[in-house]
Amino acid sequence: MIETSKAIDFARGQFSANPKVVVEAPGRINYIGEHTDYNGGLALPIAIDRGITLVITESSDGSRIRAISESQRDVVEVDLDDIVQAEAFAGWSRYLLGAVKVLLDDGYALRGADFSISSDLPLGSGLSSSAALLLAVVFGLSLHNGLDLSRDTVVELAHRAEKSYAGANVGYLDHFAIGFATSNRATMIDFATMKHKSCEIPFTELLVVDSNVHHSISDGGYGRRRVECENAAKILNHRFISEATIEEAESLSDVDLRNRAVHVVTENSRVQGVIGAFQEGKTGAHYLVESHESLRDNFQVSCAETDLIVEGVMRSGAEGARMVGGGFGGSCIVVGGDYEDLKSQVISDFSRRGFREPTFFRAGLSGVLRQAL
Repeated sequence: MIETSKAIDFARGQFSANPKVVVEAPGRINYIGEHTDYNGGLALPIAIDRGITLVITESSDGSRIRAISESQRDVVEVDLDDIVQAEAFAGWSRYLLGAVKVLLDDGYALRGADFSISSDLPLGSGLSSSAALLLAVVFGLSLHNGLDLSRDTVVELAHRAEKSYAGANVGYLDHFAIGFATSNRATMIDFATMKHKSCEIPFTELLVVDSNVHHSISDGGYGRRRVECENAAKILNHRFISEATIEEAESLSDVDLRNRAVHVVTENSRVQGVIGAFQEGKTGAHYLVESHESLRDNFQVSCAETDLIVEGVMRSGAEGARMVGGGFGGSCIVVGGDYEDLKSQVISDFSRRGFREPTFFRAGLSGVLRQAL
């Protein structure tokens, strides 16, 4: 996470004012359980020690929102009345302004504020940068305006903002995982009931390999997979495809629907397998490889770069690895193996294929959504 002092210095440099609120919102790694959230299934995410640091300063104009991001540098400036009337937003600010708008839509009284955004979380890498920003803004505005919103409400509003104003028909996974994260523990979420519990994990960090093929959930591939899962559930007369048996999933005549259903049903089983492994103090890393193979073959959301990462690290002694996030690029997580050996192998593989070199970092698992000032 960006040091609070550095984030405050950036804010002061932009708006020449002392901070009123500082919020940290972590990214998240979904250890296992991919594309199960909107299918009423199971997932096991872990918040990491990288994320968004949001600094809010009091605006000199009580009716305006101003915002700047260290990664963008263009200042967004808009009246609260214009946000109320807007139907859509463009560019990176659609996340921030969407979060403001859902609060206004629900009748919360907001006053003007200046936002500065710092991040050490790669954008589009499958580590939930957009959800982290949305949660930071909703939580920060709650503190700034004395709204005293519950954590459930913060999560719900952030999710609604991404669906309604950021153009992404996403499930609850990212927002729920960040909003209810516990430091150095995984969160098992049952999306059929929205119940969750904290789980011990037998490690303190994971290797993340960012393929540097970056994606947007609002692109069409994610939406098509979601519709296919919904259609499969309808054919089998289930509310969610997660309710189907493997026999029912395999009975679907449409190849694409069958493959999507098989992934979801087997992925739920893999989540349960990992939870059992954690209870025994084991990593359950082989389930990650099975998950990646299913995401590649059944859900068809992997890409050449993420496949190459998994293949390379497994040849070099990793216990397990898989792509994380919505797919079509993004990052892979790796369990076990020697860091330098893994890195050398992947870089060599990418060079031979003419791919852009990936980025490697160790992610600690201590992230929580919190007020830092």
